[in-house]
Amino acid sequence: MPGRSPRLFNLVAAILLVAGTVAGCTEHTTGAEPAPAQTTPPEPDRGTSEPFAEEAPRPLPQETIAPPSRHDGISTDTILVPPAPDVEPPIHWSPPSALAREDPRNGDIPRERAQTRRQEAPVLPTQAQPPAALPHNSHDTRPPVAGAGRLLAWGVNDRGQLGDGRTEPSLVPTPVCAPSASPPCHGGHGREQLVGVVSTAVGEAHAAALLGDGRVAAWGHNDAGQLGDGKASPGARVPVWVCAVGAQPPCDGRPGHEQLSGVVAIATFADKNLAWLDDHRVVSWGEGVRSPQALCDPRLSGGCEGFPEPQTDSLVTSSPAAQHHLAVLTGGAVLAWGVNDRGQLGDGTTTSREIPTAVCAPASSVPCTRHLDGVTRLALGNGFSLAVSSG
Repeated sequence: MPGRSPRLFNLVAAILLVAGTVAGCTEHTTGAEPAPAQTTPPEPDRGTSEPFAEEAPRPLPQETIAPPSRHDGISTDTILVPPAPDVEPPIHWSPPSALAREDPRNGDIPRERAQTRRQEAPVLPTQAQPPAALPHNSHDTRPPVAGAGRLLAWGVNDRGQLGDGRTEPSLVPTPVCAPSASPPCHGGHGREQLVGVVSTAVGEAHAAALLGDGRVAAWGHNDAGQLGDGKASPGARVPVWVCAVGAQPPCDGRPGHEQLSGVVAIATFADKNLAWLDDHRVVSWGEGVRSPQALCDPRLSGGCEGFPEPQTDSLVTSSPAAQHHLAVLTGGAVLAWGVNDRGQLGDGTTTSREIPTAVCAPASSVPCTRHLDGVTRLALGNGFSLAVSSG
């Protein structure tokens, strides 16, 4: 159709002209280089021997928020920081607002209080240790004795009975000095106090103390050798060490000047003293004897048969006015010895005895064939004795 060809040609030419004009204007106004064409990398060949490249795992989130928890009735939002490998355990952190409600002062919460490490296993308390004992004297080689302590004294002091280095009376307790200490004995160097004392015995105007190391110290009047230090002195205001059997004064511990040791019990008459040793000997001093002498020795004939054993028997120390002794044996029998001018020994006689004798049963005839037993308590005074019997 010849009539239509020029028209179709003109239309196509016009479209091409417009398109070229628009492209040229765009390039002229921007002046930018055309963006490189993006290309899609070719997919790897599934059929080859190379492994399939997996996508790298995404990193875990650094913080995870746990749901609210309740502790002691208080709701707290706890943020748990998960531990990294080979790193310290997590830290439990509580918001300051929650801690503020727990703090009665309701004040500012320090940072170190706001962070609390995870609870460790509780540390259980160890078994309670015994209280520390008072210090022993320098010669002490034995373990501390339960009940050992510092010695105090008060009252009359005209013969040095208080052992504080003076002769003035004291209306309040005052520490007894250690041997060789210089008064006042306040506990400083050279002014030590007598410590480690486990038992005491008192006479008419002197006193003695048994220490936990087995030695004996004595002080006060000494006109009859009551102190046992081997010296002919009127007395001592500060305690002195009692000498060992056969030792020569001064008994300061040197060879030949040993102190009495191994003592397990002491007792006194008015001016006489007795000591029981751990080798079962009984020694005495006083009443004119200025150093201890063996009253009985189990290694000799006769031994110490009849004497009470302080480890098992109850030894009763006499009062200062009394001049005799009583002891309750394990089965309740009673032994007596000492001055007997008024019948205070209860053996049916008025003969004084250095060796203990059994006390007679009530209404016994002399010589006694029945003896007192079932006794639980004893007391003694000047020239008389008392006993509590269950029989």
